[in-house]
Amino acid sequence: RYALARGSVRGKRVLDAACGEGYGASLLKKWGAQSVEAIDIDKQAIEKATNLFAQKDIHFQCHTCEELPFEDASFDMVCSFETIEHLEHPEAFLREIRRVLKTGGIVIMSCPNDPYYKQFGAPDNPFHKKQYTYFDFKEMVEPILGSDVRYFLAFGIGGYLTISLERGTLP
Repeated sequence: RYALARGSVRGKRVLDAACGEGYGASLLKKWGAQSVEAIDIDKQAIEKATNLFAQKDIHFQCHTCEELPFEDASFDMVCSFETIEHLEHPEAFLREIRRVLKTGGIVIMSCPNDPYYKQFGAPDNPFHKKQYTYFDFKEMVEPILGSDVRYFLAFGIGGYLTISLERGTLP
């Protein structure tokens, strides 16, 4: 999923929201980010990220995504993968992204398309606060972040295949 940011990250100040153990923040920096602020709510994940990937211009901190500890218009790019479905207040997170993102900034975000996985018999995820369809996600995100959007679908095929979703190929 982080590879979606590779072509856009060079020279940018990036927020990696819900960074987990930090490998993505490290990749973003390696691919040319000016700096990366990486947050996660899990203290152990942040400790591990700091031990494994701390370096100049990558900063890890334990914090919630629903109240970001950054000034307005702080970032050129925000990345957040497989996060929003875990949040009690996803709209608050989206408003925070809008607040900390500079005008003209880029958001790269992913969310499971639960009905797709359910048709293959995957069990409910007990850590997900809400299950989203493509349309649920779109209807929640666009009023807050805007409609200048490109959507992609990812498929597990011995790894992940990610394809652009055009109006003619809506699920």
